[in-house]
Amino acid sequence: VPFHISTVKNVSQHKESEYTYLRINFHVPGTTGTQSNVTTFPELNGNNAAFLKEVTFRSGDSENFKNLFRQIKELIKRVKSKDQEAKEKEDLVVQENLILIKGKKPVLPDVTIR
Repeated sequence: VPFHISTVKNVSQHKESEYTYLRINFHVPGTTGTQSNVTTFPELNGNNAAFLKEVTFRSGDSENFKNLFRQIKELIKRVKSKDQEAKEKEDLVVQENLILIKGKKPVLPDVTIR
């Protein structure tokens, strides 16, 4: 099932005996809590609406799950920083190009830099 990384609430990994478990929790509609950066969910009419709340994978290869866990966490960070950067750019105002002074540049002789 393909899903966007912004729908992932959190990811956890734990080892139990010889198996390693990787659990991915998703944001679902109707849950309480802070969901400031969650994409809006589609409006589904009828009682056929089904959302995936969590997925748990089990493997005997712990190294593979360590890499997957790290990659998912890095991807979440990248998407959040990209969204934050886009929000910051929305507030920027386009200004005219600066016009450089030709000839002698103004100087402040009594000002020193510490």
